Amino acid sequence: MGSRADLQLYRFTTGVSLQSVLDDIMQLEQSHSVTPASIDDMYCRVLYCVIYCALDLILLYHIVQIVFKFWWNQELVTYSILKADLIKACQIWKAAGRPRSGTVQLQSAER
Repeated sequence: MGSRADLQLYRFTTGVSLQSVLDDIMQLEQSHSVTPASIDDMYCRVLYCVIYCALDLILLYHIVQIVFKFWWNQELVTYSILKADLIKACQIWKAAGRPRSGTVQLQSAER
């Protein structure tokens, strides 16, 4: 695909999510209680934040692409209304036992 990621949004979301990790790293450094386990924990948290933000933005990009199709126009809204009416008529016809003649059949044909 030729589209580009929203790097500004990615920088913002990673900055927000990594702030708590940075605060914890600074607190560890000041307390002089850095251990290999705490380093591994901080590393995992950094990776989680970066990967989570990336996946979140990828998902957002795909949702926007699906919702705002380039070919969508007002004419398609009319077809959507007609489709909804047809679905409703079909449900009424099925609820009436799928008659081949009678008032339900005539009402369906008039729509």
